[in-house]
Amino acid sequence: MLGNLLAISREIFPCGLPPDGHLWRMTRWLTTCLTTCFLAPLLLACTPREMPAGPMTGPPRLEMGAGAESGAIVASDGARLPLHQWAPPEGEAPRVVILALHGLNDYSVNMMDESGPLLAKGGALVYAYDQRGFGKAPNRSFWAGAETLAADAIAAGRLIKAAHPGLPLVLMGESMGGAEALWIAGSEGPLPFDGIVATTPALWGRAYMPAWMQDLLWLGAHSVPQLGFYGAAPGVVASSDDRALRRFGTDPLTLKTTRIDMIWGVVDLMDRAVAALPRCCRVPTLVMTGQQDQIVPRHAIQAALAQVPTGARYTRIDYPDGYHLLLRDKIREKVAQDLLDWAMAAPHLPATAP
Repeated sequence: MLGNLLAISREIFPCGLPPDGHLWRMTRWLTTCLTTCFLAPLLLACTPREMPAGPMTGPPRLEMGAGAESGAIVASDGARLPLHQWAPPEGEAPRVVILALHGLNDYSVNMMDESGPLLAKGGALVYAYDQRGFGKAPNRSFWAGAETLAADAIAAGRLIKAAHPGLPLVLMGESMGGAEALWIAGSEGPLPFDGIVATTPALWGRAYMPAWMQDLLWLGAHSVPQLGFYGAAPGVVASSDDRALRRFGTDPLTLKTTRIDMIWGVVDLMDRAVAALPRCCRVPTLVMTGQQDQIVPRHAIQAALAQVPTGARYTRIDYPDGYHLLLRDKIREKVAQDLLDWAMAAPHLPATAP
């Protein structure tokens, strides 16, 4: 996310960034940029493009298969979201089920390459699916909308819960997926989840962005929404494991560029997640953060999580050596074990109020 926003800053505005974040000091600078860089696109009256779920064609269903590639979540509009599974060693019964949501530009298998086997070895049955717009899911590179993504996650949770009666089900989201999970944790209506985990959640809402960045993002999303930017920014490191970073950069199913309107949509999602935190947590919730995170600014994480009410069923683990991709970091074994320890205890906490 930080890399995308910095890329927009560099590439959309060749005039350079404003000297400070005060809007009144930006007027002449913005006027120059608008007339020299954006006049033609603005005349087209572009708006951010969103590709949400279509009309209902039938109830959601779970397609199960053999091995790691275990089928798909088929949504109510017929969209097929590829589903993958990591199971405990043969002969060992799972003690908890985890449904994982990947982050921006990622997909299920890449997200869980290191942590899937670790969590399964520790007694978890892990599922992860490609969210709309990512991996092999429909509408690759287009934003589906926060409501559609959350509805898919809840529908997937209900299907998986029904497939494994008697086992606790934990929703785990990373980065963008963590923002989804926290938004769901503060939402209304019945949930199929016994616990929610957000690893380094994307909580960089507009309230924590400088004014010039908010304006820049609005301008890009409403003038050249289709423009794509390379996701990396010089000097920004997402993980302490170079192998995981190389795989992310070379895997053909990860997105290498991000449309501006997708970034706009993710920021909308982050706003919703931040706004939901005062209502956290309807189910026991664990937030795992890294003090070396260079993707989501530390001040945004701290300010957002400070809104969680005192007495909420909320636990935070903050790793001094942790980067953004905690479950791919060199400390991933400890992170996975902490997650398992919490997940296997979470269902025994007090029941959720209706």
